[in-house]
Amino acid sequence: SDILSGFSSILKQWSEFGSLHIKRSLNLEEGEKVWLHVFVDASPKATATAIYLSTSKSSDLILAKTRILPLNTLTVSKAELLAAAIGCRSLKFIYDELTTVNIVDVYYYTDSQICISWINSHNNFSNIYIRNRVTEIRNLSNSKWLYMESGRNPADLATKPYSLNKTLNTTLW
Repeated sequence: SDILSGFSSILKQWSEFGSLHIKRSLNLEEGEKVWLHVFVDASPKATATAIYLSTSKSSDLILAKTRILPLNTLTVSKAELLAAAIGCRSLKFIYDELTTVNIVDVYYYTDSQICISWINSHNNFSNIYIRNRVTEIRNLSNSKWLYMESGRNPADLATKPYSLNKTLNTTLW
C-alpha cells in the first residue's frame, strides 16, 4: 500500500542519514535583547509553526510544531488560519517559559494573504470557524502579521513532503 511504502521510505532515509545534532541551549547574556519570529504555514494535509529567537548575534530555532489535519475537513485558507492560531498558542507557551528573557518584540509571518486580511479585518465574520480563530489570534498576538513568500518560510518545510536530506540541509533552518 502507499502508506507502507511511504513509511518504509522514511525509515530508509533515517537509517542512511546517521546521527543528528540539535543545539539545545540559547546562551543568552543577562538583559540581552531578543526578538521572536513566529512562522506559520498550512497545506491540505498539515499545519506547522516554527519559532525563532533572535539576538544581535544569532538566530536560533526554539520551537517547531506540526499537526496533521483530518482529510477534506478544511479549506487551505482555514487551515492557514488554524496554523496562525497554533503559532499564537505556541508563542504563549514560549512566553510562559522565557520569563526572565528581555523580549523586545514579536513578528508573525505567513504565506497566506487571505489569513493576514482576515486577522486585520474589522468584520464580524458570519462563519463561526473563521470568527473564533480570528478572535483567538487577535487576543494572543500583536498586529505585526507579515507576508512571507512560501519558499522563504521555514514552516513551509513541515507541510510539504520533502526528503529528510533536503529538510536537514536547507538554509531555512
